Amino acid sequence: MVIGLLNGIILARLLGPSNFGTYSIVLSLVNFCAILALLGIPMLATRDIAVNAEHERWNTLRGLMRATERWVMLAVLAILGIFLMLFTGGVFDHVVTWTDLLIFAALVASVAFGQLRAAFLRGLKNVVLADVPELLVRPVVGFILLGSVYVTYDHTSVTLALGVQIFASGIALVFATRWLVAKQPSHLKTAIPKEPEGRWLMGALPFLAIGVITTLQSQLSLYILAYFSGSKQVGLFQAASQFTGVISIGLVSVNLAMQPRLSVAWAKNDKVELQRLLTIAARISTGLAILVVLGLIFFAKPILLLYGTEYVGGVNALRILAIGQLFNAVAGSCGVLLSMTGNQVIVMRGTLVALVANALVGFLLVPHLASVGAAIAVAIALATWNIIFAIYALTKLGLNTTIFRLRESRPPLNL
Repeated sequence: MVIGLLNGIILARLLGPSNFGTYSIVLSLVNFCAILALLGIPMLATRDIAVNAEHERWNTLRGLMRATERWVMLAVLAILGIFLMLFTGGVFDHVVTWTDLLIFAALVASVAFGQLRAAFLRGLKNVVLADVPELLVRPVVGFILLGSVYVTYDHTSVTLALGVQIFASGIALVFATRWLVAKQPSHLKTAIPKEPEGRWLMGALPFLAIGVITTLQSQLSLYILAYFSGSKQVGLFQAASQFTGVISIGLVSVNLAMQPRLSVAWAKNDKVELQRLLTIAARISTGLAILVVLGLIFFAKPILLLYGTEYVGGVNALRILAIGQLFNAVAGSCGVLLSMTGNQVIVMRGTLVALVANALVGFLLVPHLASVGAAIAVAIALATWNIIFAIYALTKLGLNTTIFRLRESRPPLNL
């Protein structure tokens, strides 16, 4: 995370607020297309791989991994085919070049397959190793390349910055693939694949809907800001957003580690273990979040000066986003719990409510308050979905995902 922040600072200084905003929008579109290409598979695959490995169903497990890779490849090709048709049809005339299109295609493919490899590794209980390519390898490679550019030039282009991302993502994907091969149990490597039926993929569609809505919810303010205020305000907002991401790192890391354990505990109907895991997750994420939020509120201006004097205008946005992320941490692993216990529809509905709230507040405030209005919209959306998820987990599953002692929980429901 620290290296990722350094990369963001270097890019912001090299590109300037306007180009940094353009770069951020492109990466946002890449991540959105990668979510579409993954078809909601990663979370469902992690859950089912963990369960199949626990029961040593190696044929089913190998078939599942093979089928999901093929489905994601077909989805990537379909998405890129659509962009190619739009490009050759003149939709992007004078805006996008062939080079831009090739860079975009490479980024979408590398991001999608990197996330799929990570899902496989988590399901095989290699949780820490699953995060290394994305959280360590890619940022380190990017830092080396960006650092070289920074000491050589005073500024750079958006195309070169995206090229650095392609190379770093490609190296990370190579590491993830090698580790996945090395960490597979010997029985899995020799198993005869028994691929799942097409209806298994249908079970991933709620996760896809959740992913699409969640991504839109997190990026919608960026698009609204770009439309009403231009790429410079997007650059200011993105600089503030990068530092507030530190707040949720504890929750994200704990959630990734808890996914297979929560799935197994739910399958065993072990309420005590479920509650223990959820309480640990909430305490760790909230403790880290409080410390970071206080630091960001009191030192917002010096922090943004790291990006350059042009970014100081994002001080208030940074403070508001920090407070919003605190809701995310305090609510604990409520979203992950609901997703891993078959309540994807509830997650989708709650996230959709948050998306609507984000859109309404954004369209109301951004034209007048620019990046501050976007920050308020994001904070309200974060609070909305976390309150909905936490209440549902407590009342319907009998599990308290927060740090508060709300009331005695009931036994979890068998779904």
